Amino acid sequence: MIAEFYQSSVGKMAHDFLCARLQTLLTRGVTTKTLIVGFAAPFAGDIKIITGGEVIAVDAAQMPLPYGDVTFDNVIALHVLEFAPDIPRVMGEMQRVLVSDGRLICVTPNRGGIWQWFEHTPWGEGRSFSAAQMRRLLLGAQLSTLGISTALFAPPLDFSRYEILRGLARGIEAAGNYLLPSCGGVLIAAAQKQRYAGIAVETPPRASYANLKLNPAHVNSLGTR
Repeated sequence: MIAEFYQSSVGKMAHDFLCARLQTLLTRGVTTKTLIVGFAAPFAGDIKIITGGEVIAVDAAQMPLPYGDVTFDNVIALHVLEFAPDIPRVMGEMQRVLVSDGRLICVTPNRGGIWQWFEHTPWGEGRSFSAAQMRRLLLGAQLSTLGISTALFAPPLDFSRYEILRGLARGIEAAGNYLLPSCGGVLIAAAQKQRYAGIAVETPPRASYANLKLNPAHVNSLGTR
């Protein structure tokens, strides 16, 4: 269904609007390495042009990710979290393969957007997320939130038949960022890997009275006080 959607006029509109937003968020450079987790087919070529570096795609079902630690400058999750059976595991894996200060971009259905009500789009499938939920997920994966915004403000209708309608869709998309910033069809959460991650420390178990072995001499001395 996802592949068919991006071949449709509505899907092409969504693709163009999302690429425009990704262009402002990704780390760039000829040595940049970017991993797209999920459905990458319509986006890989555009992201390669945006970043100027290497782009690799992997299916979201390949967990753990088949790459070493601190490998990628950018990780982009597309059509992943709304279907993931174990979201913390997916978030942890994407964090693991990021370099220090690397960027994670998660694109998910927006709980406050209208696209989640249209089942002819992939944004109407699976879970939807609020900005607060995304912040908690990022924090739980030791990622610092850079910003959470929305996109796809125009309804998922065919605006392609006439130039005036295409212009209307572009106008709605541009105005939505200023007039209704929380109402876009998708959430775009940008985060950065924390340079210094905390190290888990095991707390020794507290001794119980039943397990204490007191020195008899100590007991006698206590009794004489």
